[in-house]
Amino acid sequence: MVAFNINSAQKKVVVINASHGGVDWGITYDSINEKELVLNISQYLSSINDAHIKFVGIRNTDDYISLNDRISKVDSIHPDLVITLHVAQDLDIRKSGVVVSVGKNNESDTSKQYGNKILNGFKSQKFGVNDSITTADTYFMNNVKEIPSVLIELGYLSNEKDRKALINSTTKEQIAKAITAALQ
Repeated sequence: MVAFNINSAQKKVVVINASHGGVDWGITYDSINEKELVLNISQYLSSINDAHIKFVGIRNTDDYISLNDRISKVDSIHPDLVITLHVAQDLDIRKSGVVVSVGKNNESDTSKQYGNKILNGFKSQKFGVNDSITTADTYFMNNVKEIPSVLIELGYLSNEKDRKALINSTTKEQIAKAITAALQ
């Protein structure tokens, strides 16, 4: 079982990779865009003052940061965990809920354990979620090999219920709290 050692005097470091940014909008729906949604949630996480976890955002402003620069930043921080935040979209507008994945080249037991803890954290907070973690085949996830990493698709912009939830500031804060609680 993966858990942060609460007897440790040092906080565990969790890097938050808010996807996209700057000229890279990510998924858009009307005036709603992925880069702003995930940045807001990353900022909520970074503002949490937890006794055992320190969240560090890679992207704290609406700037474009290349994938290689993101990987370099992760390598320089040496975190205990990396969480990448995305939102999803699908032609089937009924598809909804949170999807938690581990990298295709980083399917370590530790990554899977963190993924399951986060997935269960969302379930306990009554968020709609997939039943199990999946595998993500992304450049970033495949190149953060030595560090446990998880990708969270926070919902589907193509689904009206998810979209309304994702633009709600209370829901964004609840997402940040769910992630934090899952890592306790």
